Amino acid sequence: MALDKPMSEAELQEFDELVKQRFGKSLLLIGSQRLFALWTNEEETCKQNVNQQRTEISRAEIYFKELESRAKYNLPMTDEEKAKYEELKGHITKTRNEYENSKKYLTNIRLMTGVAEGLLQQAEADNAGQIIREQERKRADG
Repeated sequence: MALDKPMSEAELQEFDELVKQRFGKSLLLIGSQRLFALWTNEEETCKQNVNQQRTEISRAEIYFKELESRAKYNLPMTDEEKAKYEELKGHITKTRNEYENSKKYLTNIRLMTGVAEGLLQQAEADNAGQIIREQERKRADG
């Protein structure tokens, strides 16, 4: 059986049987478990990124508003504070856009995680059903 070319349905069934004998699970179940683990990991990483961006935006906005108030009321500012004020004007908008994009991505990842979980549950049910059918067939033959 060559795994580097397209397989016929019979070859796929044979390969799935070999996988079941070796690992006790169907190829679909193993793939579904792996897919679910990958999407769950991606969701967690993305969630951490969104939280970090939210924190950065909050801190930057607080500092920016302080500097903005100083500029608005002509209060004394150091050259460093003036430079930081100008830098933050663009930085906040850019960071907010990145944050919004990350939130959209997180929403999509959560959908994919849900789909992967559904596939996993279906594969587990199919695997359990096959085991029961095989046990019934053996019992009926025996």
